[in-house]
Amino acid sequence: YGDLEQPQVFDLNNTSGVANVMASTSITITPTVVTDVVTVASGDLLTEVCVYTLDGKRTDRIAPQDNRATLSLNHLPAGVYFVEARNATGSRIVQQIVKRDL
Repeated sequence: YGDLEQPQVFDLNNTSGVANVMASTSITITPTVVTDVVTVASGDLLTEVCVYTLDGKRTDRIAPQDNRATLSLNHLPAGVYFVEARNATGSRIVQQIVKRDL
């Protein structure tokens, strides 16, 4: 998913769709306004962290296998993105972030 054949779909007209994905309070993604690095932390082992553009294209994917991960977004242009994180217990969160240039 995340490509032309199987895009990741985000419904921006229905904000409750994003809220429903935020099923985990044990995963945090900070900050929401980013110039370079996003930090993801979890009470459990993180298994995957992905970054998506607004049109659903996956730009980054890491499999940290730790409770904390940092992801550099320096290579991305300024704009709005979604960060999705999953942990070993199956919890998942999607957080909208704004990438700003330095």
